[in-house]
Amino acid sequence: MAVADSGKLSNRDREELLRLFVSMERVRRFEERVRTAFVEGLVHGTTHLCIGQEAVCSGVVGALRTDDYLTYTYRGHGVCIARGMSMRAAFAEIFGRVTGSSALACRSRWAQRSPRSSRAGARSR
Repeated sequence: MAVADSGKLSNRDREELLRLFVSMERVRRFEERVRTAFVEGLVHGTTHLCIGQEAVCSGVVGALRTDDYLTYTYRGHGVCIARGMSMRAAFAEIFGRVTGSSALACRSRWAQRSPRSSRAGARSR
């Protein structure tokens, strides 16, 4: 991101910063909802939140090409959301529903597919 001699951001840089902010905010909202559901006993098992790491998720995804693969083992929700996975599919995955992103393949609670080729480590329940 380059700052012009006047010290002002270009329109392109502002758009990029806004895109990153919106991505981070979306990840945070999702993670907060997961935390609430977990505390209320709606999530069976455990969950690993990435609250406080939203910038990592959004920044890494922002640096990837659409044909890049990304592998992670836990705390992968944020990356999937930052990559464009629908929150509905991600929540269905967390709650163990067939409509989740992996359709319960490998009995995984972790997002296995996203619009941009994310891959997650399979974890059994």
